[in-house]
This record gives sequence, C-alpha cells and structure tokens, in this order.
Amino acid sequence: MNIAFIPIRKGSKGIINKNRKILNNKPLFHYTLISALNAELIDRVIIATDDDELISNFDYSAFKNINKLKIYRRLDKNAKDESTTESIMLEFIDYSKLSLCDNFLLVQATSPLTTTEDINNILTAFQTSKYDSILSVIKSSGFYWSSNGCSLNYDWRERPRRQDIQNETYQENGALYISTVGQIRETKNRLSGNIGFYIMKDFQKLDIDNIEDFSNAHKILISLENDYK
Repeated sequence: MNIAFIPIRKGSKGIINKNRKILNNKPLFHYTLISALNAELIDRVIIATDDDELISNFDYSAFKNINKLKIYRRLDKNAKDESTTESIMLEFIDYSKLSLCDNFLLVQATSPLTTTEDINNILTAFQTSKYDSILSVIKSSGFYWSSNGCSLNYDWRERPRRQDIQNETYQENGALYISTVGQIRETKNRLSGNIGFYIMKDFQKLDIDNIEDFSNAHKILISLENDYK
C-alpha cells in the first residue's frame, strides 16, 4: 500500500495558523492534499493534526477521491514546538499497525508547489529503484563558500563558467520524503540506508515559512494556475 502522510500542527511561531492561512482562495494545506488525493498511485492519504478547528470544519465535499482520506487526531505530546516530524510519523505507524512493506510518503503541507505528477513520480522512482529512501531536491549549481572564506565547489583561482561546474550539488527542498514503514520503524528517521534523489524544478524550492513566502507562492501559483487546480 502507498500512503501519503501530511502532518499539520495548529498554530505557528511565525504565522498564526499558517497551515490554514488562505493562499489564492484556498487554505495552504489544500494544495498538497489535492495533489495527494489526485495521485493514482496513492492508496490512502492521512492528515495528522492536533487542530480541532480544522477537523470540525473540514469540508469533505470540496475534494475529489475523498474516500482515500483519513484525518487522524495526533497526540498533543507530539504536536509541541519541539516535536519532530518523525515523532508523529511513528505515532501514526504504531497506531495504525501498518505493514512493514507499506510505502510511506511524507508530504509537507508547507510546500504548495508540489504537484500530483511529483507524487506519482517519486513513488514510481522508489518502487523501481534499489533505494531505501528518496527525498525531493533541486539542483544547485552556484558557487559556494564556507564561513571561513574557502571556496567549496570550485577553485576561485581558475573560475569556471557556471554551466561547467563539475561538483554539482543538490538542495533539499523539504517537500517529499519516501521510505518503507519498516525502515522508518527501525531507524526512527524519514531517511535511511541507500538514499536517492527526486529532482524537482527550481521554483519548487519554496517552503512556506513567512509572509514573504506567501507572497512569492501567490505569484508563482498565478503564473501556473492551470497546473495547480
């Protein structure tokens, strides 16, 4: 079974009720939820939340494939500021008694530019590879320096063209992580073993953390309106 798991915590240090804040006429969390529900490779979608207002006011009629969805009321002890995402993943895994062979895809609600295609693609990559885990990244081909003034991925004395940089790096964008239930239970981590990349588009590095991010997401979603319905 392929499970898409979306953790949503009420409140936020930076933006009050960030996950429910309206972005282009929809609450923020609706974007990844719609993408997960519409992914034909996903069998079950889980929202794990401590937000009782979200639970009580959830409009099931607003979504297609709603039969896939289960809303799980997460324990308060795993919904604190200092709680890790892994703590709620493990809580749900223990509660639901999932098969160790089930594929468990962590989908972050703060990455509204994640598409149904991305979800299907990362699942396909995972199922057809020998990786134990895969995470989403973007290519990063800039010139990088350490804090003590050392160039990290090029020789500043023989400056290359950007497109000729040999040591290409990848930046974690925080959108998608996939592993099996067995791997997560054993390692207590979303990533383990032989780790692979699923490369997303550069603009999909956006992870909503502040008001400026909402503004940037608004502009991108307007320009890509037909792809994010």
